[in-house]
This record gives sequence, structure tokens and C-alpha cells, in this order.
Amino acid sequence: MRGTGILINDDYELIVSDNRKGGMLTGLPIGKTTPQNSAVILAHQPGGLKEDITLGVGIENILMDNDLAGWRRRIRLALEQDGQQVQTVNIGESNIEINAKY
Repeated sequence: MRGTGILINDDYELIVSDNRKGGMLTGLPIGKTTPQNSAVILAHQPGGLKEDITLGVGIENILMDNDLAGWRRRIRLALEQDGQQVQTVNIGESNIEINAKY
């Protein structure tokens, strides 16, 4: 099912739980990946993902930019390019709220 997969942490590394069976790690947690997929798309610059060089927003560039409507449009287009159905994108002074699903 799209939107479900292996979870990563805030440093974009796999979360490996310490579940052991016979001395082997068995725990890669599975869960809803839509928020983490959105975060990866927002964080990467266009051209930063080998799998799709046009995908990425480069959200750090929003600092000191007054064109919030343009940023909302870029975010919406990038998430839709990933296959997400975007309901809303709101940009506040210290946060970005995205309501999207696969």
C-alpha cells in the first residue's frame, strides 16, 4: 500500500529496533511514510535526488523570501509530482502545515 513503508528518524537514517531472534536484528519498523516522504522532498534541492532530478523544494531557501504564495505552489507541485493528493499547504512564521495523502 502506498504511504506505508520502512520508517526513518530525524537524521534520515533507518530506525532499527533492537529486536533480536537468534542473535540477528529483526526490527525495521513499518508505518505511515507520507510525513517523512514530504519532509525529504521539502529538504532536498531540485536535482538532489538521483531517482528524480526534478523533485525537491529546497525549503531552506525560504528564509528571507517574501513570496509565500510561490513557495506554497512549489511545495504543492513537488508533492503532487510524488503522487500525493495535497489538500492544503499553509506557511506560518515558524511552521509549515501540509495536509496530503497518497
